[in-house]
Amino acid sequence: QYRAWSGDSYTPAQRIQVALQRATEDMDLALVAAVYRTDADGMPLDPQLANVLVRATSAQVQYVLAQNDDSGIKREYSSTSVGGVSASRAASQQGGALPRLAPRALSILRVAGVLPAAPLVNW
Repeated sequence: QYRAWSGDSYTPAQRIQVALQRATEDMDLALVAAVYRTDADGMPLDPQLANVLVRATSAQVQYVLAQNDDSGIKREYSSTSVGGVSASRAASQQGGALPRLAPRALSILRVAGVLPAAPLVNW
């Protein structure tokens, strides 16, 4: 499904499998409070929602592959040094609890209305 969505015919299958696992974990975390009907295996019953999740996960796979950082550690630092052992934490990563979602994956989920949201309460 990733290859069909992305048109990527060059990345080795093993790299795609690793990136798919990471992307799936990222999506699972992003959708923790999302509510939708599932079957006994936890798969969405609505075929349109299943399609949205496949596309968003494929976008996340593409992002993980492009980052070339399966562990997610590179993006945490703006600079490093080995000999003198110095590291500077990237400002964008300070205080961040969730993994970064690919902009395209986030767009796909937002447009489809899949991301969980708290109701706006006017006090």
